[in-house]
Amino acid sequence: MTLEAPSDWVSPGRPLEIRITGSNSDSNTWIIVYKATDALSYLQNKAKYSFQLKASFTRKDDSYDVLLHSPECFAGKKLEIMAGEYKISKQLISKNDRSEVSINIDASHKEGGFIISDDIGEMVNIKNLNNPGSEIKILNKLVILNELKIENDTLYLDAQRLYRPKTGSNLLKLSRSKMKNGTIYLMNSSHQDIAWMDTPGKCVIDRDTMLLDPLFEKAVVSVSYRFDIEDALMLKEYIDRHPEKKKIVGNLLKEGKISCGSTFIQPYEEMYSGEALARQFYFGVRWLKEEFDYDADIYWNVDVPGRTLQMPQILKKAGTDYMVFSRFEQGFYNWYSPDGSFVTAYSPGHYASAYLPLQRSFFETARFISDNALFWSGFYNSAGEPEIPLLSDWDMSPAKDYNHLVDM
Repeated sequence: MTLEAPSDWVSPGRPLEIRITGSNSDSNTWIIVYKATDALSYLQNKAKYSFQLKASFTRKDDSYDVLLHSPECFAGKKLEIMAGEYKISKQLISKNDRSEVSINIDASHKEGGFIISDDIGEMVNIKNLNNPGSEIKILNKLVILNELKIENDTLYLDAQRLYRPKTGSNLLKLSRSKMKNGTIYLMNSSHQDIAWMDTPGKCVIDRDTMLLDPLFEKAVVSVSYRFDIEDALMLKEYIDRHPEKKKIVGNLLKEGKISCGSTFIQPYEEMYSGEALARQFYFGVRWLKEEFDYDADIYWNVDVPGRTLQMPQILKKAGTDYMVFSRFEQGFYNWYSPDGSFVTAYSPGHYASAYLPLQRSFFETARFISDNALFWSGFYNSAGEPEIPLLSDWDMSPAKDYNHLVDM
């Protein structure tokens, strides 16, 4: 357990009493306790395997002066260094509040690669010191990062070995599964209640300035950007405020850079009559067709937990064949009405389940994505290439750009 407290609460050498109580009036104090059976072994392995090393290569005539340095806690660690045919063992020595070692290598070895290992194994492997860039390598429970930069005539290397047992094991498990050749379809959206975040008028402004205006600017200039808008109301509000941008919105719909759900809003189905539910499509599907010549065939209703028995029948008659919903077990479903009509539905579990993991570090994101891909393995046999859905959605979130994640 880790506890952070103001220094004036603590007296060295004296015990500190801690009292945790339940909810109190006028108090915003809270605590979350997580139980883990492997906390001690995790911390021990993290200390054992984690390592950080930096290096600078300075040209001097026909050679390079190479300075390697790490945090001071790594003083005494023995390194095996290879540069082309040059091999040497060196020990990091405590100096200047850090641990250091320097070597000199012939400039001709620069193109022969640069490798550094310790007692755990290899942690630096630069194939050509003339080519700056970054590389990520996953070795079972370890993740190794190598980044090489060139500034003026000096090379700078930043190497890290991180203990990420679940990231490595999950990615390896994925690489050996039938999902390894699958394609991940990252769906990008933002959940928008009419008024939950504020008054209806304020939410209209927020949807415009926080989401839609930046979204349309991004989608216009990007080749690969895609975004799913949940319902027609959002577009109607926007072009009411910006009639001069109606053509831009229409072009983006035609190009497939944005899509729109087929209903006017995302209704609480069990609160409406059949007539009112049918009119969702008059003001959704028909309005989108008349205004933009856009054929909407997907019903979005991610946040409302209740479903109405005959809604698939209404959807089908309105030309809507698909549905995205949540607050329901993750999976794909054919959702039937009593008359036998059905729509194909997708639930990510909770609509917001993926959003936060996709904002975290590469390692946590990779672990989440591999977990998600492995989950869908139960939906596929050995034939064909799997298609793996992943929905990024969050209340009143801005239009996220995941190109950096795709590039990784």
